Amino acid sequence: MRNKGKKKMKWNDNDFDKPKVFDSKDLSQDTQEIKLDKLRESMEDEEYTDEFKAYEKYVKREKKKRKKIFIILSIVMAILIAGVSFVAVKYLSRISNLESDAQEYLEQGQYEQAADIYKMLYDETGEAEYMQNYKYISKNDENRELLKEADNSIKLQDYEGAIEVLLTISTNEDKIADQVNEKQDLAAKKWLEEIEACYNSGKSSHCSSEINKFVNLLPDNIKGINLREKIMKRESEEESDRRNMDSNKEQADLDKLNSRLNKKMYEKSKAIVGTKQFVTVENANVRENPSRDSKVSGTIHKGESVYIEDTKVESSNSIWCKITYYSSDRLYTSGWISYNIINGSEGQSSVINQ
Repeated sequence: MRNKGKKKMKWNDNDFDKPKVFDSKDLSQDTQEIKLDKLRESMEDEEYTDEFKAYEKYVKREKKKRKKIFIILSIVMAILIAGVSFVAVKYLSRISNLESDAQEYLEQGQYEQAADIYKMLYDETGEAEYMQNYKYISKNDENRELLKEADNSIKLQDYEGAIEVLLTISTNEDKIADQVNEKQDLAAKKWLEEIEACYNSGKSSHCSSEINKFVNLLPDNIKGINLREKIMKRESEEESDRRNMDSNKEQADLDKLNSRLNKKMYEKSKAIVGTKQFVTVENANVRENPSRDSKVSGTIHKGESVYIEDTKVESSNSIWCKITYYSSDRLYTSGWISYNIINGSEGQSSVINQ
């Protein structure tokens, strides 16, 4: 019960002269509740003022406002998380689907399409693994195209072209490596058979050119090396035969020429037998026999006459004449002299050692 003897409490001190205004920024919700409770206790017997009732309504209103803001923020965060999760799931699902598509293309042998997908995956994710797959598949796809090109060259019997293409293929895949070796062996076999057929037909020049190309491309091929040695041996023998034939032809031509010259000299030598000739050099030796090595039997001088008894053709440009002449003791003497000293040849020395 109220004590009527006491004066009613008034807010007339320094703190309560004016209506009290509370700043909600300075007090937490709990602190405000505690303050209100204490204030209610101290004012149990007092009537609430309009100002206090207004403050109490304000606190309740702020409390509802904060709760509403919290609910709104929670909803927004939930929406954001759900949106991010949806995008992430969709992105991961797309990556997974692309990987599945690439694998399916590989199984179907559509390597170009598979390589394009891995390139797309690398562009989107930046993962080095996708770029490695792209390069690996692209290289193998290129190698398969080269294998097809080599096949076509073999069908066209261009074995050199096929081997050149196969030698450009570089791979770590066993299947492709086996195909390369198989096609290279086939092209080499066919090419060697073609070269050997050419060899057997006697076309050594063409064979030599082809086998040299073959060994240059496949220097470790034993069959090719052996065939080249075989062709080179025949080529050497043929070259030797050609040289011998050329030499024999030259000799035959020379013999033919000499034969014509000898015939001419023979006719010339017989024409002067029984004729008188005159010595055309200052001094000339007369020999016992028709030979340069024969003993000198006398000397005749320029302008003296000699009688040609007989002749002998020594070579195509040499005739010996058997003569009769007056010796220094005015006796007829016979011997052999060169036809050159009686036929008026120029350029002879003053003494001819014939």
